[in-house]
Amino acid sequence: MKIRQLVTYMLLLSSMVVSAQDTTPNTFVLHPTEGEPVSIATEEIDSLFVDGKGTDAMLHVRMKDHTLRTYVIDETSYMDFAYVAPPRYRPVNLGLSVDWATCNVGGRDPEDYGYLFSWGETKVKSDYSESQYTWYVDNTYQDIGADICGTDYDAATRICGSGWRMPSYAEAQELITRCTWTPDTLNNVSGYTIVGPSGNTIFLPAAGYKSARIIMERGTEGYYWTGSLSPSLPSSAFTINFRGYDEPWATNRAYGLTIRAVKEKQ
Repeated sequence: MKIRQLVTYMLLLSSMVVSAQDTTPNTFVLHPTEGEPVSIATEEIDSLFVDGKGTDAMLHVRMKDHTLRTYVIDETSYMDFAYVAPPRYRPVNLGLSVDWATCNVGGRDPEDYGYLFSWGETKVKSDYSESQYTWYVDNTYQDIGADICGTDYDAATRICGSGWRMPSYAEAQELITRCTWTPDTLNNVSGYTIVGPSGNTIFLPAAGYKSARIIMERGTEGYYWTGSLSPSLPSSAFTINFRGYDEPWATNRAYGLTIRAVKEKQ
């Protein structure tokens, strides 16, 4: 089937209600030959079109916000429309100053790795190179604030909804110093079970991180963004991590890391 016909056929499928299911596809998923799938909510898509031939063929996704996303067909394994259940973000009272979410941003269960983000970006991408970082311009890391918690640069706020945000450095240190961390597995996923002063727990999976197009240390280490910039190194932001979770640790902002959201107590 020709590429243009394939895309047209996929769009028709996306608008159909399949009687055998009680859900309708709500997400366009592009599976690259290398790297993680790219997911786009269908309600955000205006149209799809293809131009070029052979190895030069490109898929263009025109968004309703008038932006255009482009993908190389030759680097794509397949595309489909799928139903993706809404993430389940529930606050857990660990006995700290804020409540922590049950799962990572982009996850649906505690052991899900969730999405990877560069610091200050709110969308998933395939390449986490410095050159592809939105806030790296003319060989300089742009100043978007020393604390991006709850701002337009906060992926947790953008994806999880009202009230959710990235943890601050102080809140991360509170999780580190006031809780008990124990290496554990949940549904065969390695990570840490964290018990708070209240006796309640959360599980942080070892999601690793992504540098350029390569996922590193998945299954062995975990790295979680805070919304706090390192004052001594503006190219880096503070993180919670398994390798040195008991001390301050900053990571280059361009890397793809997971986020565990927090919420103010009600």
